[in-house]
Amino acid sequence: MFGIGRKIKKDLVSYILKYVQKNLSKKTYSFFLFLSVMKKFRKEINKQKKKDKFSDKLDKINHFEYRITSQNNEDGIIEHIFF
Repeated sequence: MFGIGRKIKKDLVSYILKYVQKNLSKKTYSFFLFLSVMKKFRKEINKQKKKDKFSDKLDKINHFEYRITSQNNEDGIIEHIFF
């Protein structure tokens, strides 16, 4: 965001949200909150997929392994099974 640290950014966003909540309408506050949540969501979705191999015995299913939010590459396997 401006080449500043993570803690400072978090404090700045928190301060802005508190200011908007106190001084502007509920719709405006909700909109700012929505923008904050969408930014976090886009960051999570666009994370680089990690392809660490955890098991050698399941060769066919290992082709589908990748990790975005899981600990052991379950994201790719779940996507393969259900989609």
